[in-house]
Amino acid sequence: MGDENTGGASEPHPHILVLTGETAAGKTTTCRRLARYAAEKGLSPAGIVCPARFDRGQKVGIFATNLRSQETRLLATSISSPKPGNLGYQFDDSTLAWANSALAEALPCDLLIVDELGPLELEIGQGFTSAFDVLRKGGYRLAVVVVRPRLLGAFATRIGLPFTVHVIQGVSYEVAEADGGIPSCFHKYFPS
Repeated sequence: MGDENTGGASEPHPHILVLTGETAAGKTTTCRRLARYAAEKGLSPAGIVCPARFDRGQKVGIFATNLRSQETRLLATSISSPKPGNLGYQFDDSTLAWANSALAEALPCDLLIVDELGPLELEIGQGFTSAFDVLRKGGYRLAVVVVRPRLLGAFATRIGLPFTVHVIQGVSYEVAEADGGIPSCFHKYFPS
């Protein structure tokens, strides 16, 4: 794991921390832990986290959880035989609209989480599109945004703001439980 500033400024304002890593590295798990940590410290987390939906050990979909209300809805279901160029999921339009509304209403907050801005947002122009305006607006102490490694360049172009990158290389649950699972880079924004 490491930090790398990719935005050209030593201390971006507002602070945007991009979590990146390969599939199943623990990006969403880290986002959930960051939100819990912030709430335990009396801070206000807001935004959307998107944990996987599993059935008998197989990933069959994606949920979306509004961190402010804790309401969870089914965001997407797996497509058994995706066509070439298809993302492999069927997204629920009403849940996308609900999540975009939750993001638009997330400010002000101490910690804004957007899990994730992926191919849907950065290549197709759909999905959590309200996140870009919310991130540019500010009104948060720290924004944590999940972006896949191959999409970091597209995110940088689209957001037009400086950000710091933190690579998640895998969450060890035993170690993570001992230290709260909080990346050390988070502590500089929200000291213990």
